[in-house]
Amino acid sequence: MTHETERAWIEISPAALRYNLELLRAYSPTQHQIIAIVKANAYGHGAVIIAQQLAKAGIHFFAVATLDEAIELRQNNIYGEILILGPTTPSRISEIIEHNCIQTISGYQYGMQLATSDSAVRCHIKIDTGMHRLGEPYQNFEAIASLYREPALHIEGIFTHFAVADSLLVPDITFTQKQILHFQAVIKYLKKQGINPGFQHTQSTYGLFHYPQLEYDFVRIGLGIYGLLYTEADYQKLPLQPVLTLKSRVIATKELQPGDHVGYGCLFKAERTMPIAVLAIGYADGIPRNLFATGSYMLINGKKAPIISNASMDYLVVDTSGIEAIQLDTIATVIGKDGKEQITLEQFARRLGHEQLDIATKFHCRLPRIIVE
Repeated sequence: MTHETERAWIEISPAALRYNLELLRAYSPTQHQIIAIVKANAYGHGAVIIAQQLAKAGIHFFAVATLDEAIELRQNNIYGEILILGPTTPSRISEIIEHNCIQTISGYQYGMQLATSDSAVRCHIKIDTGMHRLGEPYQNFEAIASLYREPALHIEGIFTHFAVADSLLVPDITFTQKQILHFQAVIKYLKKQGINPGFQHTQSTYGLFHYPQLEYDFVRIGLGIYGLLYTEADYQKLPLQPVLTLKSRVIATKELQPGDHVGYGCLFKAERTMPIAVLAIGYADGIPRNLFATGSYMLINGKKAPIISNASMDYLVVDTSGIEAIQLDTIATVIGKDGKEQITLEQFARRLGHEQLDIATKFHCRLPRIIVE
């Protein structure tokens, strides 16, 4: 045991990461280059540690949500390209340039703010093809073209984002196909004006999964890198492996007597004599408080240990009936495999009525991320 694994921690599997990359690369008949999405602390996996492992695996283009996320990567010797997906306040243009980042132009007005820079700003333009979030509306052909003509804007690429690429329902396929046509109309207009649009990218994980025939320069992969998909049927088609395992340690064992209560609110009352264990993980680590009400459990020594109280800030209590050889420092698996049993992130989230990323992105920075080969 090290200081990193004395209470609760996240294990990262480089082997699973490499496997997922190879599977995703093979899935693309046109062998797109990958932009690895490491925003939101790499979806809770740890941005620095994930980017370092991806760089070793041959990934040299990353995307983040904010300038500060980009700076964190630079400060930890990540030298590849970094695309900032969200707007950066114009007062920080010099920092974008200093750290050699690529700024997304999220609309014409924002682009013109960036264009006031005394030095060239590397950019990709985002096109709104129907999601109606960020991006210059695709119909505004000349406004988009005019951004390419601004001397301070070094526009290297252009992209859009699909709203329902994860769905194969007929209306959603039709919607995605319209988005593709809208994007292509912009590219066609730019080329007619003698403008080189630069690198083009439209697909995220599910965009690649369901529309692998699209021939653009890059795919932006987030979910898939981490081995995350939405349904069991998807895993049958693309058998990705989870990169993350979450573990904790037993820090106390007790025996309850009939009538004893556990935890805040006295929500659990023992009906029999029963052994329990206290785990060193709680809602301050990103574990939802209401696990008790969902019938959730942890894994200890390859067996299920039901949670018997709401999570407190730093601790979680489980029923260890029928589980042998539990002592102080015994490891409990919160998410991952233990023997023949497994709790996937998707299963963990579904019990709570959440998506996987709702859970993973909340894993706190006080959980050390460590590499386990």
